[in-house]
Amino acid sequence: MKRERADTVHGGVGLFVSDDRMETNMKPVILLIISCLASVLTLSPGTGAAGAVYYVASDGSDHDPGSVRQPFRTIAYAVTRARAGDLVMVNPGQYKESVAIIRAGTQGAPIVLRGLPGAVLTSPDPTKSLSAFDIGGHAAFVTVQNFELAGGFAETVFVRP
Repeated sequence: MKRERADTVHGGVGLFVSDDRMETNMKPVILLIISCLASVLTLSPGTGAAGAVYYVASDGSDHDPGSVRQPFRTIAYAVTRARAGDLVMVNPGQYKESVAIIRAGTQGAPIVLRGLPGAVLTSPDPTKSLSAFDIGGHAAFVTVQNFELAGGFAETVFVRP
């Protein structure tokens, strides 16, 4: 079965599968995927490995504490607050933003961004080359789960070296 370009992770690392063979530039991507899967498997249900839980809602405010009753407004702000072991729960809604991830979790305590069903991330400016999730070179052990990415992103996930 011949499959063409399944997805692309930019920043010098391409994810291409053709004729059941993987190009040599797939190794870093596969390691990133395996690392993310291992991080997910080490989490206890519903928690970010004993860290804080921050909530985001489209009607929240970044001046609020990020609690379930007073959620943050943006995913980007929640990510700036998250530390190793923390969980960011994103409620259903439209989020018009690009999220830069610069902090790292640890192997035993990843930072987890979890979109609940209906959490949709759209580009704030489709005319610019923006990524939905821009993962900085020092960000490691970060898990991104269950987001719908729609409309106008140049890259869905940009992993910086």
